[in-house]
Amino acid sequence: MNAKLLPLLSLLALPILTGCEEQPSWAEASLGRNVTAPAQVALAEQTKQLESAKPAATPATTPATIDAPSKVIEAPEPPAIDRDAPLKVKRLVVAESVEKREPVSAGVSFGDDTPRIYAFVEIGNPERAESEIAVSITPRGEKERGRVTLNIGASPRWRTWSFTRLAKEPGTYDVVVYDAKGDEIGRTSFEVVDANAPVPTAAADPYEDLEVSPEPGATDNG
Repeated sequence: MNAKLLPLLSLLALPILTGCEEQPSWAEASLGRNVTAPAQVALAEQTKQLESAKPAATPATTPATIDAPSKVIEAPEPPAIDRDAPLKVKRLVVAESVEKREPVSAGVSFGDDTPRIYAFVEIGNPERAESEIAVSITPRGEKERGRVTLNIGASPRWRTWSFTRLAKEPGTYDVVVYDAKGDEIGRTSFEVVDANAPVPTAAADPYEDLEVSPEPGATDNG
């Protein structure tokens, strides 16, 4: 090579090499933007898609409160009692039990081992009034121990009953029925006997061994 051209070529090559080391060429810088910018955009889009795909935060559930007025059910008022109703006792029966609204094993004498003694009452109520009666069962000669109140419905015929488990002492007991005003409208009694007492035998007929002559016949005077 011409020795005169060598220094000139060296001077021309120096800026090219220096430019390559100090800053990238336009082509490299452009390529870098073309490579990194789409990646950043794609990443940003993926991030947005992921964020949009996240379920929305569920708010804390608060129990619903229903301010509905409470419904108060009132019991029906009992019918007014007609204390002047003209009630009459049609039947007053003492029995060991009551079945199908009728007395069972009725009597006037009961053993002291009878579990219950019933006072069955049939009331005539001609005015069909709502009323009531009271029944007491008391040993005769003693102070009345108490009365049991029984309702009488609006019917011309009303059957009802009460019972006692306290009639255990042998003796006579009085059953008394009162109307709504406290007036006595019926009464009966029964006996309580010792259930273990021997049953008395029938007394001997004092005339059993006597002979009775036949009545004499009429005389035929022909």
